Amino acid sequence: MHNRMNLFSSTGYSNRAKLGSVAHRKSHNENKVALRVFSEQNPVYLRAKAYNVYKSPVWIARSRRSTILPELTKQKNLPSVIEDQNLFVLKEQKLQSWSEYRVWATESSGRVMFIPGNTNVISASLTELEVDGNDTVVSKGQYKKNYTAFTSSANLLSPISDTYKEQFIEEPEDIHPDVIKMAEELFQGCNDINSKIGAVENYFKSEYEYKLGIKIPEGADPLTHFLLEKPAAHCEYFATGAAILLRLAGVPCRYVAGYVLSDWNSLGEYWIARNRDAHAWVEAYDDAKGWVIVEATPPDGVPDSSPQGKVGYIWDYVKYCFQVFKASLSLSALKRLFFQCVYLFSGKYFPPVYIAVGLLPVLFILVGIYFGRRIFKRKHHVIEKNTVIISLHRLLEDMDIQLKKDGIVRRPNETINQFANRILTENGGSDQYYHLSQWYKEYASVRYSGRAGRADLEKLCYKTSALSG
Repeated sequence: MHNRMNLFSSTGYSNRAKLGSVAHRKSHNENKVALRVFSEQNPVYLRAKAYNVYKSPVWIARSRRSTILPELTKQKNLPSVIEDQNLFVLKEQKLQSWSEYRVWATESSGRVMFIPGNTNVISASLTELEVDGNDTVVSKGQYKKNYTAFTSSANLLSPISDTYKEQFIEEPEDIHPDVIKMAEELFQGCNDINSKIGAVENYFKSEYEYKLGIKIPEGADPLTHFLLEKPAAHCEYFATGAAILLRLAGVPCRYVAGYVLSDWNSLGEYWIARNRDAHAWVEAYDDAKGWVIVEATPPDGVPDSSPQGKVGYIWDYVKYCFQVFKASLSLSALKRLFFQCVYLFSGKYFPPVYIAVGLLPVLFILVGIYFGRRIFKRKHHVIEKNTVIISLHRLLEDMDIQLKKDGIVRRPNETINQFANRILTENGGSDQYYHLSQWYKEYASVRYSGRAGRADLEKLCYKTSALSG
């Protein structure tokens, strides 16, 4: 179950990330470009998703989302409005100088927006955004155009409450006593957050080795095995180990997944992140600085620049130009072009018969593009639907495995609705089993409705997280 490909890998960044999901992303089509970022400064770390709850071997993002609407009035302290885009303020600020990061995402990342950790303002062609308690920003639907994140180097710290901090110091259940002892010894003599962060970073970099992939003995807890036996491992284990040890020392922190950018395309003048640059790290909260990055992975495990050669960068720039063209192409734009041609070649300049003959090829091209786009969208819909069904199957398998641990097994000849009813009748009808029964019934309704979509999948993922917690 530990090595099973996570939903994270197939549907974008979900609310659950198993240890191993980042490794899968890094090794699957590793040279594929995931992001292109235009900026004068190297953004280095771009956060996709942050997680606050650890239930071995899964990190869970458990927090409510709030909706952010565009700023309707022009304020002096906001960046200039980009054409056809709206400004969304994530954090209040009083500055007029900004660093800009224009992001083009090429992968299927769902609705997640990749941004630097200290982003204050986002510019996008959207009417609203959502942000959760872990500072993860998502669009309301699939968003395929570029967006810009604005940051400031000034300290715009907004203190957080002690109640809010509590979720980031929560320790895992049944933590091994030797791990607790390890934390006590590691942080001995560390009196502030900076010394604790330094201690945990130095410990992992000096005592452990990096390797993409790790084999966990059957029946062993992945994190406990990693911390105590010290096998070579990848970034997810170093980030998780650092987060748990820091929490044992009372430092509020969270697990973060995203990309590290270090490859520069000088032709297009943008930074590149490929699948192999996927990474996991930790953000710890410092009362004086806010959220700061903790990098516990040994240096050879942190993504670094791997030059592609001049031809490789030229080809990538061509693909970027094609991406921009596709994003700007729309049926309404084609219609405008057609009528502009009609106006230009009106009877005032050419006889009507010449107009008809001249416009016929244009008409055929427009019709061909229109129906070609429809066919492409239909095929894309089928592919997306198949992807959702595959993810639903994985979700069902994971839930079956969880119930099997409690001695509840779905019979081979039993329908899902029959199994849901049996869960209730054989287990006394408690609240826990009622919700489990309802989960299976909702799964059956979604799976066999013939209209299963990503929204249904995300809703089931959320309910799965709640039941697992």
